[in-house]
Amino acid sequence: MPEPNILELSDTSACVGIWNRLDAVVFVHGIAGNFRHTWGRFPELMASDPDLPKLDILLWGYRTTLLPASVHDTVTIARQLFSELRVRLAPDASTCLVAHSMGGLIVLQGLVDEMKEERAQQPPTSQIQHLSLFAVPTRGSEAADAAAAWVQSLRLPAGTLNDQIRSLGTAKCAALIAEVTERVYSPAREGPTARSIPIRMVFASDDSVVGDRDAKMSHAPFQDPTPLELPYGHHDLKLPNSRLDVRYLALAVDVQAFVSRRFAEVAHRFLTGDDDARQSAEVDVELRYGNLLRRRFTQAGGDPGQHPDDYTEYCKLVMRDCLKWGRPVFESAHRAVIVLTKAGYLAGP
Repeated sequence: MPEPNILELSDTSACVGIWNRLDAVVFVHGIAGNFRHTWGRFPELMASDPDLPKLDILLWGYRTTLLPASVHDTVTIARQLFSELRVRLAPDASTCLVAHSMGGLIVLQGLVDEMKEERAQQPPTSQIQHLSLFAVPTRGSEAADAAAAWVQSLRLPAGTLNDQIRSLGTAKCAALIAEVTERVYSPAREGPTARSIPIRMVFASDDSVVGDRDAKMSHAPFQDPTPLELPYGHHDLKLPNSRLDVRYLALAVDVQAFVSRRFAEVAHRFLTGDDDARQSAEVDVELRYGNLLRRRFTQAGGDPGQHPDDYTEYCKLVMRDCLKWGRPVFESAHRAVIVLTKAGYLAGP
């Protein structure tokens, strides 16, 4: 399958393939990164994954440097990110945010600030179903603290350290993580100012950029879902070579889970709703999951055009299996093919 092309949307954002206003995965780079190049093949691998439904893949970025320069701090960048998500995402799009290094602090800052403004249950915050954080310095940077102390001791100009480096200070990060814990990770109650969102942390055992505590899963501030620790460095942690690469799977398994939950919601409407609900659900299934479902059916010798009744029964089997057992959509599709093949409706792969 050919890899989809990257289409630049602006000076700081791009999409992989066509932007369809469907469920989305949004990639956010870190300090000194780049929206086009930070993630290597990761976005294209995900956009062309045959086990995933149609997804919008957004590569989002901002101006950044390690040098003394006028650049926005993480609070400002977070507002810019959520402003773009607010106007770019479809109203019914479920979304996964994926971030590397300081990009994770930007994502977390944006969520906290939205919830402080009592928008936890409004788009785009209400649409975010999962966070995946790769090599994020949740405890800040001791190097940034040392640099700030050095600048202060020598009474150097304030611009000697730019605002992004200052955003990595340990005190600032500690305050941010405390608020994330209270509002996002384990809120006592959900409402306008808090909403629980799963946070998967992925650590690089050979990370020489973040501090030691931010390179070990045992020190993760967020432990559910279980953090992952992989044998890579800070930069190559997010550069998978293929869809079998553990670095790719570290994200793909969670994306499969969130799109399968969405599929289960659609399946419930189709199987239990009235005529209008079933018709709406049928459109959703075809729009979002049709390519995935037809591919597996065709691989097993079926022809949706020639045998529409068999294809409809196959789709119902997939829905029932996914709804009852919570399996990924592609796994439920495999099981439905086996059932129909044994019953003589399909020739089998």
